[in-house]
Amino acid sequence: MMNADEKRDALKRFMTGRGLTVSGWAKSAGIPESTLRMYLKGASRNMRSDTERKLADAAGCSVDALYGLDYGAPLARHQVWVKGYLGAGNVIQLFEAMGESEGFYEVSRPPGVYGDDKLVAIEIRGGSMPYWRDGDVVYCQQLNHLDAQAILGEACMVELEDGGMLFKEVQQGYEPGTFNLLSWDGSPMRMNNRIRRAMPMVAVVRKAQARL
Repeated sequence: MMNADEKRDALKRFMTGRGLTVSGWAKSAGIPESTLRMYLKGASRNMRSDTERKLADAAGCSVDALYGLDYGAPLARHQVWVKGYLGAGNVIQLFEAMGESEGFYEVSRPPGVYGDDKLVAIEIRGGSMPYWRDGDVVYCQQLNHLDAQAILGEACMVELEDGGMLFKEVQQGYEPGTFNLLSWDGSPMRMNNRIRRAMPMVAVVRKAQARL
């Protein structure tokens, strides 16, 4: 059984291996930065179990893994590929220009989004999505089909039948089998679009948090 000093050293190694910072990890876990910093410095001898759980959840692992004690099956990779850029008119550029295990760069899985659902990410460029900013990251479920009822009223990455990719709020169209698409930047509503697939948004994360 590890003593307090051994656990502290193991947690430091975990942070180094994952590239985690004190401020970023604490913010992602929803705990005071001072709590983690004081523990790492030895000012507090132990961490509360609920604090450990929050840190583990934010890192996408078990509590045992924080201390190098999880010897079970390897944990699922908790990174998401950024596959494209969201620009003016909520148009997505270069989406899925690479294979499944490729992208422009990887970002952390969004805090609080659990489960094994595959996600895909796009980076916001410019002021296309107020109140979000340039460089923030939008995460969506990675789907290859259209669930017409599930997407109504939702913000989604949509692939049109002509192959165009957009990020819009989806509403029922005026013609059978069509959808109206709304933007956040003041662009006119696109009416009566036929959609090949739609991927609902699950989170938007600030640039600094996504790159933990």
